[in-house]
Amino acid sequence: MIKDALESALDKHDVSSQDFQRVIHRLLGYQVIYRGESLVENELYDLYFRIHELVDEYLGEIGFTVVHHQEQKYLVCYPPGAVIPGVADDPNGSSVAKLARNLQVEEKLLLISLRLEFEQKLAEGELDDKGTASVLLEQFVHTYQSLGHREMPGNVELQKLMRFFKKLRIVEYETLGDGEGYIGIRSTILAFSLHTVKESLDRFDEALENDQVKEETA
Repeated sequence: MIKDALESALDKHDVSSQDFQRVIHRLLGYQVIYRGESLVENELYDLYFRIHELVDEYLGEIGFTVVHHQEQKYLVCYPPGAVIPGVADDPNGSSVAKLARNLQVEEKLLLISLRLEFEQKLAEGELDDKGTASVLLEQFVHTYQSLGHREMPGNVELQKLMRFFKKLRIVEYETLGDGEGYIGIRSTILAFSLHTVKESLDRFDEALENDQVKEETA
């Protein structure tokens, strides 16, 4: 019955149920659709634009919320209980991070470093017309090391870590080799709350300080 009603509604927009499923699966699997990233995402974004009411209602029934940033042309799908930037907290929901899995310490440090660099460029009015901040890789490394009190992971590990954020459409880059060049940080980073991540880092810093005190008093 529900399937028949959905297919009837999709027919009015000349969209197949298979295309509807593609949009749903992409939002649930990747959390972000960023127009301009690829031909596939261009198509999925345009499909969403045509049937956004159906997608929003369908996902809303299972507790998900889709936020459409039309100016930068990207979508973010938030899971139930997520803290959505710019939207009042649901008193019945839990304040959980929106990232699909628990982050490792290095990923948390990278995420906050990216956010700090983006906000600095935003404050200076140095975003391009797509809302992307271009940051020297050398400066990004400095921010990471200052924040985490540790060296940046080696190139192989860094490539692996950054692919995760590239998948979330937070960053764009051609190469991370030799510590040279630029990294693009997209405005999509503002869609990810850092509250839970920051709390974890505070505990990390506290543990680090305790270890240093133990070494000094040993």
